[in-house]
Amino acid sequence: TCKVNFPDPNKLHYFQLTVTPDEGYYQGGKFQFETEVPDAYNMV
Repeated sequence: TCKVNFPDPNKLHYFQLTVTPDEGYYQGGKFQFETEVPDAYNMV
């Protein structure tokens, strides 16, 4: 299972991702990631 959270709805370039595997070796684990995309990314 993956869940995405946007802590600040005005900053869509910053979000948190939580992965909780339902099966396999990592079943029952909870893995959290934070991602921030730089403003310059939109300039490409």
